[in-house]
Amino acid sequence: MRTSSPSCLLQIAIVALFFIFSLQVEAMPESSQTKTRNQSHSFDKQPDFPKNASAYNLTIPEGSHLKYLGVGFGTQNYTCSLASGTPLWKPVGALAELRDITNITTDPITFARAAIKRDAKEKLADYPVLAIHYFVPRKPAPLPAFFFNPEIVPDDKKGDFVVATKIGAMPSPHHPTRNVAWLALRVIEGDVARYVFRTNTHLGVAPSPEHCTSEGQEVDRKYSALYWFYS
Repeated sequence: MRTSSPSCLLQIAIVALFFIFSLQVEAMPESSQTKTRNQSHSFDKQPDFPKNASAYNLTIPEGSHLKYLGVGFGTQNYTCSLASGTPLWKPVGALAELRDITNITTDPITFARAAIKRDAKEKLADYPVLAIHYFVPRKPAPLPAFFFNPEIVPDDKKGDFVVATKIGAMPSPHHPTRNVAWLALRVIEGDVARYVFRTNTHLGVAPSPEHCTSEGQEVDRKYSALYWFYS
């Protein structure tokens, strides 16, 4: 387990990710950019929701259409709280990079597995950055946001981003003590998509409570997941 003390470390990481993001966009071959923007979506599958997913509000709204599919890898972030007298890790956000796999013709689950490996960037090198994901300040609590690569998602009057709120969550169908929950998000800012689903998660769960020993202690846990953006 790696702990990070000052919260500014997360801000530094965000800046670093944006720097890497800009370099990747500049370095992307023109042919790759054109192909990503112009090719029609050949991938027509949907998330492999378990049969009981609707009980957790994980259902694709009628009339919705898959717009983008990304495989994300990064960290889930937690802060130690001792306020209740019992050690507790509170989720405070995430920091992840999403690669564009919208037009794949193979099973996306294999990409989620590959993204948790140490060499994820190398394994996914042929797939351009789709978005950077982190939480933005909102009241009463920060909300998940996705800032898209303008080479893939052209900017419009409302911007190439979305901010969303959670409307559904279910424990991971596989190893829920290790893998973070599957989520349904409704977009409340931006119009790149109307709904976002996080599925096929790997790792990311907070450490056990005994490792929470001081108020404000921070920890991040690596994870990967599929992100489905529906219009």
